Amino acid sequence: MQTIMKIIFRSRLFPVAVQTMLLLGSVAVIWFSMGVAAQPGVKPKLFAQTQLATFLVWGIWLPLLIVVTVFFGRIWCAVCPLELVQKTGSRFGKMVFKKTFSLPTILRSGITGVLIYSVLLYSVIAMRLPQIPGNLATLLISLVAFAFLSGVFFGNRTFCNALCPASMLLRALGRRGMIRIRKDSGSLGAPSSEPERHGAPMCPSRLNPRRLKDSSPCILCAQCVKADPALIPTVRQMPAIPDDDWQDYGWPVTVLAFFLSGFVIEHMFQVWPTGNAFFMTPPNAAKFALNLQAFSGAVDGIWSMLVVPGVIWLAACAAYRLTRGDGGFGDALKALSLPVMTILTGAHVILSMEKFSKWSIHFQAAIGNFQERLAAHPFPDFSLIFMSAVGKGKQPGAMVEPMLFSRSIMFAASLLMIVASMYSCMEMKQNKNGNEYGLVVAIALLFSIFIITPKLTALL
Repeated sequence: MQTIMKIIFRSRLFPVAVQTMLLLGSVAVIWFSMGVAAQPGVKPKLFAQTQLATFLVWGIWLPLLIVVTVFFGRIWCAVCPLELVQKTGSRFGKMVFKKTFSLPTILRSGITGVLIYSVLLYSVIAMRLPQIPGNLATLLISLVAFAFLSGVFFGNRTFCNALCPASMLLRALGRRGMIRIRKDSGSLGAPSSEPERHGAPMCPSRLNPRRLKDSSPCILCAQCVKADPALIPTVRQMPAIPDDDWQDYGWPVTVLAFFLSGFVIEHMFQVWPTGNAFFMTPPNAAKFALNLQAFSGAVDGIWSMLVVPGVIWLAACAAYRLTRGDGGFGDALKALSLPVMTILTGAHVILSMEKFSKWSIHFQAAIGNFQERLAAHPFPDFSLIFMSAVGKGKQPGAMVEPMLFSRSIMFAASLLMIVASMYSCMEMKQNKNGNEYGLVVAIALLFSIFIITPKLTALL
């Protein structure tokens, strides 16, 4: 395995060849999604499941991205076509401006990408916005343009490290990834000591691969492996204790954990008919009392992404202060962010399995609809590029959907991921934070109820 990885990483075709193919695939998705919208009366989710472009992106690519990142680290970032786009933009910018501009310090922290990602999560709850094919095309066009302009003005890797909506998410999910780049213990060393003296100039992310202990910022692009014979890609066993220190992530991961917890909780209630009725009682009552039916989706989004996580995090921070006896709410937020992300990582794996299980059964319908549309309208409607089909409200699919995996398999997988998440929380105990460890275990147990209950009721 390691020998194969070494051959791949040191090949001149990696990752450019893969990025080029994926970029062409992205162009095809944009081409066949532009201007496509669900007809009145058709549920956006069911429509997305039966359209090839959205089927491939949200039903296949997204679940695989989550699972692969959790187990192998940020390997997707190595082959992401947007990295190739920003690299092209960087070369163009240097030709035009002869230099690169400096991104403000606050934006380099990753908070921009986190906020963009949070807005996308809100749009999913409020309007099912990205699930509509026409809007998927708009989203991809925007990301390509954003990546290119980031490269033009701020240089290579600015988009990947600071502005990409998925950057902090993939970094947090892949903290225990099995693939990493390390110095070969049996190597005699590189011919030159330049990487040691100048901080590894062969790394576009400005890391020093020879001394790298925290693997989470590394996107596994393999540029350092090609430049330094002493560096090799290695595969390790998934550790309970990651390489990084959760205190190094700062506020971006705290903001991500806050909004992501609301999104995950909303999704879990959505697939649980009985629980969802109680969960949506407050926003439904507010819409009725204030006559906000026209803004139903916006109210649902605010309830799920702001109110619910706000109450939960306030209670968690209060419990933290009671157990610790020192520090403010800011300290509590920072201390709980990555442990909560560990719990959310397990939930993401379960949700990814569930999404793949529900979407994959629509493969034949998606192929059939694609062939029909290709025969009738091979060219997209270029007049409908920008948000051609805005959804209205949550409009979820059927409460009971057919699935590829049986409900007993999903229940067993949920139990397995809960045990794994609990074991991973030992990260706090290892760092001698006993009080936080007990609190995080209590939060994990509470969250496990939300994960298991829908699966158990479906099983019974």
